[in-house]
Amino acid sequence: MAYFFELEGLTFNMETLENYGALLGEFDFVDSEMADLTECYQAEARDEYERIKGPLNARMRELLGDEKTEHFVENWRMLCVVIDNGELCPGRLRASKPA
Repeated sequence: MAYFFELEGLTFNMETLENYGALLGEFDFVDSEMADLTECYQAEARDEYERIKGPLNARMRELLGDEKTEHFVENWRMLCVVIDNGELCPGRLRASKPA
């Protein structure tokens, strides 16, 4: 995950959906709905990875150059790795604040 953060230029810490929902509850948010989107996101990430290392690769190299294209290919490869090993579990959380 640290390597993926480095590739992405991210500087924040990740939190589980459950912990984030609990935190919102501490700030009086109610009616929270959580959905694990890992499987959907995993499929999309794999599809994007296959496209950027395959059919889109030549066009990306034309537009971005070799170095940036290789960066994006590696970035998407690592995205697949962190999702597959459970380090990144995308989700959706909806909550409301009482009027």
